[in-house]
Amino acid sequence: MREHITDVFMDKYNFGSDEYLTGRWRKATDVLKEADAIMIRNIVETEYYNMNQELAEALRYELEKNKSDHLIEDEEVRAEKDKYHDGPCLNLIKFMEDRECDPSKCLQYDGEEWKGFRNLVKK
Repeated sequence: MREHITDVFMDKYNFGSDEYLTGRWRKATDVLKEADAIMIRNIVETEYYNMNQELAEALRYELEKNKSDHLIEDEEVRAEKDKYHDGPCLNLIKFMEDRECDPSKCLQYDGEEWKGFRNLVKK
């Protein structure tokens, strides 16, 4: 049931999370984007979701050819890929990028150091 969640993904995700918690947000963002790309590739390779086979083949081809999922030009293939992002990765990436990857722009920042947490204001 969780074959798309590999040790490689978890190692990368945990490293990115650690970087986030310690306030190294630029590095954390880069690492979490790598983890997200691993998740997408894992889902496509394991055929975890019952996706359209033609789109799955096109997506496999694009991911292999480009080595970077943001270079996919075909909108239908990109839309298929966008269904498989890792939610926790995207949540942390968005939070950090909304603050220009600078922990000093977080409301919890006390002027001296990032405390490694934030209040969750909504689910």
